[in-house]
Amino acid sequence: MSPALQAVAVGLIVVMCAVYSTWRLLSGSARQRLLAVLAKVPLLGSRGWFRALQERTLAGLGAGCGSCPGATPSPSRKRTPGALPR
Repeated sequence: MSPALQAVAVGLIVVMCAVYSTWRLLSGSARQRLLAVLAKVPLLGSRGWFRALQERTLAGLGAGCGSCPGATPSPSRKRTPGALPR
């Protein structure tokens, strides 16, 4: 593999990782605003995977901690697990 092709491949990997990290660190409302702006792009807004991403992002905004049926309740902060009773 030529050094130029390696540099391009590494550059693409770095950019993709930066985009993914930025997406994960954005708040839910910022994600929705970004998706609304990207939906105006002619070929992007009509794609099925893009609409599914919008729906998943919107569905994640309404759920708080512990709202899932499989969520386990967090232990009380006032008691240390395994501590002797007072």
